[in-house]
Amino acid sequence: GGCVVEFAHQRLSIIDLSKSANQPFVKNGLVIVFNGEIYNYKQLKDSLIKKHGIEFRTSSDTEVVLEYYRLYGTDCLNHFIGMFAFAIYNEKTQHTFIARDHFGIKPIFFTKIGKNFAFASELKTLAEINGFDKDINIDALVQSINYLWIPDGKTMFKNCFKLPAAHFMILDDNFNYEISEYWKLEDKTLNDVSEKDVVDKLTKLFEDSIERHMVADVPVSAFLSGGLDSSLICASTTNYS
Repeated sequence: GGCVVEFAHQRLSIIDLSKSANQPFVKNGLVIVFNGEIYNYKQLKDSLIKKHGIEFRTSSDTEVVLEYYRLYGTDCLNHFIGMFAFAIYNEKTQHTFIARDHFGIKPIFFTKIGKNFAFASELKTLAEINGFDKDINIDALVQSINYLWIPDGKTMFKNCFKLPAAHFMILDDNFNYEISEYWKLEDKTLNDVSEKDVVDKLTKLFEDSIERHMVADVPVSAFLSGGLDSSLICASTTNYS
């Protein structure tokens, strides 16, 4: 297609503060921009080293994401525990893989401007591009008033969209794309389970989640609103400080 692909990234360093982990990160034909954090990246990295002999030049989770995609393709998403939005460009195929985390914690907005395709983690970034269509999506405006947010894949602009949570897209060298769902939350009915068993399991899941979130090469802070949830989170983090 002879397309031109440009990646840009403004980094908030949490894991591996060195310049070698800066982005866009390029390694052996793959280029990645990554927003978020993979909480189980150390376990994933150990697996790549021991099972596949992968050599790493950083201690970042970004490089782990890149290598898992190289090894597993789109199935890499089934291995990640975390919040993420990332794009990986394959220099050989000229295809771009863009993915968003299971619950949509990290956003991805995208649009077509003429024959070009643009995406970003913030809507205001796209709105500043020359030629961006700023026609208001009236349905989305009504939804934002009714629900205080805009559901589905819509945005406030007619021709700009959100990649839905638990979805990925593959962009070819002519900027055509396909969107696929990779995960769905399933309802489960618990039979013959005591209240104590439920409380114990929830406690274990909660504590494991807090422990994962404490992985960082910088100090970790929390927003304490005074409510039950944030108070419990803040109290639990003291076990790992």
